[in-house]
Amino acid sequence: MTYAARNLPAVPMLLHRASAGDMTPFVQAAIESNSRLDDELRFGFLLSITCTEDVSRISPAAIPGATRGTYLGDARVREQMRACAAWPRGERSRDYGDPIRSNVPAFLLSGAWDPVTPPRWGADAANSLSRSIHVVAPGAHVPSGPCIVAMERAFLAAASPAAVDTRCVAAMRLPDFVVEPIKGDGGLRR
Repeated sequence: MTYAARNLPAVPMLLHRASAGDMTPFVQAAIESNSRLDDELRFGFLLSITCTEDVSRISPAAIPGATRGTYLGDARVREQMRACAAWPRGERSRDYGDPIRSNVPAFLLSGAWDPVTPPRWGADAANSLSRSIHVVAPGAHVPSGPCIVAMERAFLAAASPAAVDTRCVAAMRLPDFVVEPIKGDGGLRR
């Protein structure tokens, strides 16, 4: 649920209710989230890429140190490693991890609280992309909203980072936390 900004506001309420013994809102949110994920993500495609490009580079000895103190621990990485053990994979080139150097215009967008691709990765990529702009916006894995759309359109129309006005990012706000479910209509009170 922390992967997308639309889910973040409900997490504290769901955890509070679960800690008080009421698992119903948590279970409902989990079912909705998993259903959306099944509709949005193609797991075969994900495994075809990540087994070759990412999981093949993970050292099992590094997992405890990298996952210590995280709320998921090592469960997610070990699950994916098990899946990749049975999944066909391609060859990864020796220079796969080297920075891409280019002067092609690039618009890089990072979510300030992205649990998967943190903003520092966008900053690293921008270092070797001479005509890039890196925007860090409030949000998780894929920040969205009118400000983001306006920046993307300006960039695409001009094919130039100079055309991107980032001032709207300062006004972007995440939705308020949800404090309790509203009985009867399935909505959430903020």
